[in-house]
Amino acid sequence: MSAETDKAAFEQKYVTTNVKLEAPTYSSDLIRELRKELCALDPVEFKYLSYAVLSALLIGAHRGDFVPKMFEEVIEEESDLESIKAVFYRIRECVMAIYAFVGIPWVVPSCLGIVNVLQRHGIEKIAEETFRGPIDGERLLAEGKQITEKVYRGVNNNEVRDMLSIGFPEMRKGIAVIVWGYNIGGAVNSGVLLDREVELLVATAIIGGGATRQSKSHIKASLGMGNRLDVVNKIIEIAMRFTSWNQTPVNPIDFDQLVEEMDSAKA
Repeated sequence: MSAETDKAAFEQKYVTTNVKLEAPTYSSDLIRELRKELCALDPVEFKYLSYAVLSALLIGAHRGDFVPKMFEEVIEEESDLESIKAVFYRIRECVMAIYAFVGIPWVVPSCLGIVNVLQRHGIEKIAEETFRGPIDGERLLAEGKQITEKVYRGVNNNEVRDMLSIGFPEMRKGIAVIVWGYNIGGAVNSGVLLDREVELLVATAIIGGGATRQSKSHIKASLGMGNRLDVVNKIIEIAMRFTSWNQTPVNPIDFDQLVEEMDSAKA
């Protein structure tokens, strides 16, 4: 059996099983064009971050099968192992930050595909370094609450957390400890991503998944965390284009209105 046959068999079994039969196949040209547009915003910041943003969008739109293909193109075209590691670490921290917002069944296929790419190219050792220590519930709860307050400071939706505390207090605590403390806090503390970049990835995944109300909240949160207007607006534009191409269009988002709402809240 050839290497390409092995690769196809692996993808069929582990990576593309959840993809709809009529879904479009991977377009390298499209992904490269979207990345080019992201890099045009800030060539330094988005040199590697662009891959994480696109991963968030692809996984959020339930096309995690595209992420290993995008990553393999990096490996095939990049001779510097440190650059490959920089891309991998950002994709991995992206996955850690967004998987609870997207859903494990839609995230794991992309992870398995990436592992297969690492193994086929003989560089799986780059995945050995990790950035999170033991799970200390009380410490992570405190950190999770701190991060939550910072992220949602300008969103004005405290009633959501209050309602969860009434009917689902253990769920709210679990979200604070694992989602915000361990996953997102760990991504920030890793040194791989800035806190505003992590929130931008969360927003991107949610927009790609079509959760309209949550998209608006996290767009505001992204701006409140310090992401530039043109960056967030470009993320929305790219998400709309990709989901339309993917035949999974999401509801339009009035970015200017969200900015006005934030300005009004500050007045």
